[in-house]
Amino acid sequence: EEAIRLYSNSTERERYEGMADLFSILKAAEMLEKASMRDAISEDEYHAALQKLRKQYKIALTVNKETVKDVKKFMKAYKLSAEAGYKILTSDDSDEGKIIAETVQFYITAMDSLKLNLFAVDQIQPLISDTYTSLCNI
Repeated sequence: EEAIRLYSNSTERERYEGMADLFSILKAAEMLEKASMRDAISEDEYHAALQKLRKQYKIALTVNKETVKDVKKFMKAYKLSAEAGYKILTSDDSDEGKIIAETVQFYITAMDSLKLNLFAVDQIQPLISDTYTSLCNI
């Protein structure tokens, strides 16, 4: 059997390799999301891997800017089912910043209440609960 070549020169080979890299990054992000959902990896491992994949994704987009104009169309054309991977790679961290700001706000409110000598459980518990819930979301 003779192997079928996808390319006839080095430029075409680079193009196909770039698209393969993009495909694999999207697929890896999808698998990372599934592993996280199943609690198969720790939060630290998840965030480290996600940060690495996001860097690789940005590089892959730059390398493939002539070939891949729209990632969603690329996914559809190559029958790549990786919606969760795409979503996590393209989401920005502004939500995380908002959550951190909210957590700081809850913490300051709780501290101010204590400085005002509000020590009753029914006064402090909701503030501490809000702070704890917000911390868990980070």
